[in-house]
Amino acid sequence: MLIAAPRFLGLLRKTLPASVTDVVSREIDKDFIHVPNNDLQQRLADEGVVPARRDERVNTGRDR
Repeated sequence: MLIAAPRFLGLLRKTLPASVTDVVSREIDKDFIHVPNNDLQQRLADEGVVPARRDERVNTGRDR
């Protein structure tokens, strides 16, 4: 999977060898560089890349 800003993703497509592009399962043309860490998981969940975070209000610490 490749996640990169649209312009950079275009550059990657032009320069990566076929041996790499053949194994890329998905491309996401989003710039997440300025997304705070605590928002990143939700943004990736919105893209269907990772599962959504559970509501923190439900987490009691007992499930460890």
